[in-house]
Amino acid sequence: MKNALAFAALSLAAIASNTFAAGNEINLPPGGRIRVTASFSPNAVLAGQSTTFSWNATGQVGFCDISGVPGINFGGASGSHTFTASTNLQANVTCEGNIDGAIGSANATLTVQNPNTPPVVNVSYSPASIYVGQSSTFSWSSQYASSCTSTGGVAVNSTAGSTSVSPGASQSTTVTCTGTGGSTSATANLTVSPQPPAPPYVTGYASPSWLQAPGYTWIHWNSTNANYCNLGGTWGSSYQYFSFTTALWVYCYGPGGTGSTAIWVHVSNFITSGEDKAAADVATGADKLGIDLKSATVQHSAGDFNQDGQEDLLVVDIAARQAYVLLGKNGSYEIAKQIDGVDRIEDITGIHVPAGKDGDITLRLSR
Repeated sequence: MKNALAFAALSLAAIASNTFAAGNEINLPPGGRIRVTASFSPNAVLAGQSTTFSWNATGQVGFCDISGVPGINFGGASGSHTFTASTNLQANVTCEGNIDGAIGSANATLTVQNPNTPPVVNVSYSPASIYVGQSSTFSWSSQYASSCTSTGGVAVNSTAGSTSVSPGASQSTTVTCTGTGGSTSATANLTVSPQPPAPPYVTGYASPSWLQAPGYTWIHWNSTNANYCNLGGTWGSSYQYFSFTTALWVYCYGPGGTGSTAIWVHVSNFITSGEDKAAADVATGADKLGIDLKSATVQHSAGDFNQDGQEDLLVVDIAARQAYVLLGKNGSYEIAKQIDGVDRIEDITGIHVPAGKDGDITLRLSR
């Protein structure tokens, strides 16, 4: 009795001094913090069905006062109580620590429906669209149901659950749940598509690749999985003039996306275009990503890697041995790919961009 009165006085003092913290938790110095959780499982039932109320308190807990739950009004730091529900309930658990000045509380709500309420059924595939060989998770849940069955791709024999599937074709699953209020069905669809074709693979070289002074050289390229390339056919040669050291990007396009190769031509006694044009020709949006294109340890080459009409950048930080693909977007850039262990920009011989927005950009290295 003495402890209960002391607890009530402490609770009133806490309310009066507005010491209830967010999340149904009270902290009163000098005691420690007590965290309390409470729940009904299930938290929505029909009248006459049973549910279990559970609570748990962490910290130096002495005892917990419970209100709003039939058949129980106090307990230890944790526990559970199963009962038959007849009406909506709002439960409260308030726990007092065995160190002065520490209490915490939590609430839980139980919804009780008329016995004639039909079941509520929820079903889903996540993701709802996959390629052959990939997996999706089928999940189902219900309220006010005593049993569930299914037709279609996934077999169901419980009122809730989930399972991973990897079908070879599109499928639909309908779950029907039955209770005292009747039956309810819900359907989820999974779209399974063939694996997308591989993006083009492009290779190339310059002959010669070193020039003693500005001049012409032959550029040769070849590709697979491509329909055409920016220099003409899916393979060929082109006679090109170079006034400074730079990379000529060859882009090839196919049903699987875009492939490219960087063909480097070195012109003696001439600095690279990246070092020469960083300040004048490249948008300052890269600076917002913490990449200084004017640094002596940073190399870059510009191109339209994803063919969206905006300039993209291939950047290599020599000091950090990191390479980045920066995709241009409205005058700024976003990092689309980062790989480690790249010593110089000439080591990157190609960039592959698969079709669609969800594919992963890959870089091809010479090593």
